[in-house]
Amino acid sequence: MGFLTACGGRSVSVETAPSPANATTDPPAQIALFDDLGPHSRPIVTFSDEAQEYFDQGLLLMYAFWTGAAEESFKAAQAADPDCAACYWGEAWALSPYLNGPMSPGSERRAFAAIQNAKEKRGTASEVERALIDSFEFWFEEDPTGDRRKTLDTRRVGHE
Repeated sequence: MGFLTACGGRSVSVETAPSPANATTDPPAQIALFDDLGPHSRPIVTFSDEAQEYFDQGLLLMYAFWTGAAEESFKAAQAADPDCAACYWGEAWALSPYLNGPMSPGSERRAFAAIQNAKEKRGTASEVERALIDSFEFWFEEDPTGDRRKTLDTRRVGHE
C-alpha cells in the first residue's frame, strides 16, 4: 500500500470490511488516483466523475495483473458513488481467480457480497453492465466449499 500513496495524486478513503483482527485498529485504506496509466476508459452508469476515474483505474490495473490495487480502486469508485453497480462488479472481478492463480482464501465471500451489491443496484445499470453482473452470479457462493471452488478455478482457466 505504501507504493500507492507514495506515488502522489488524489486519494480517497476506502472503507474495508472489518474482520475480527482489524475491526478497531486499522484505518480505512487510501489509494491514489493515478494520472499516468493510459487513456483507456470504459464508460459506466455513474453521476460521479471520480467514480468513473477510479473504475477506469481499476480496469487498467486488472489488465496489468495488479488485482489488489484494482480492488482498492473499485472500492474507491464505490465510495465516490455507492449506487454504481459496475463498481461492485469490478470489486468481484478483482477478487476472482485470475490467470496467475486461484482465489485467495476468504475472497469468495467478499466477491459474493460485492456481486450481491451489484445485483441490488443493477436497475440503473446499462445493458452491458447487467450482463457482466449476471455473468458473475454463479461463480461465487455465500458459503463456499473447497471442492466447488477448485472445480470453478480449474474451469475458469480452461483446464477440465
